[in-house]
Amino acid sequence: MKISILVADDFPLLLDGLCTALDADPAFDVVGRATDGVEAAERAAELAPDVVLLDMMMPRCDGREAIELVRSRAPGTRVIAISASERIELVRGALDAGAAGYVSKASLAHELRDAVVAVQGSPAKPYISPRIAERVLRSDSDRAGPGDSGRARAALLSPREHDVLRLIARGYSDSAIADELSIRIRTVQNHLARIRIKTRLRRRSELVTWAMRHGVR
Repeated sequence: MKISILVADDFPLLLDGLCTALDADPAFDVVGRATDGVEAAERAAELAPDVVLLDMMMPRCDGREAIELVRSRAPGTRVIAISASERIELVRGALDAGAAGYVSKASLAHELRDAVVAVQGSPAKPYISPRIAERVLRSDSDRAGPGDSGRARAALLSPREHDVLRLIARGYSDSAIADELSIRIRTVQNHLARIRIKTRLRRRSELVTWAMRHGVR
């Protein structure tokens, strides 16, 4: 079965180029287009695509707001942020909002394909363009401070905390994690609080990149 994709970008030439490139791949089916974040959320709710490729700089709402809108209107849809910017704070903002991936517009076509396949795979995996991921991971490592032992901290996680972190790394929201694990949202939040204490990380984006770095799948 093909992976259905909705593409959102406010520049017609880029929108056409993305759709043409994706439609040329027999594994993909571009089912819709949008030119701003609000329209992307409306179209995602209507079409329920597997994946939304979402430009981070569009009219009517910013990238983070657009991701949150899409995630609220189409909770089963994975969002991949695409942007010309590789600023770490923008990447973290996208992941914190629930994006399952972040791809630079400077990437080659095969990276975009890799991103779609990764976030929609079984098991699903987060995807960040390699050169951006390296910078984010280096930044997270610097923030953790000298003497940090990621492996030791990973070993402190209980099996259920590991499950929760694994789903966070795949872009699941708290409610989606609760559904997947058949537990209450409050229980998810309690596990998440303990994960943050044990990993010494606060932001969801930091947890995603930390999970990627330490092989949490």
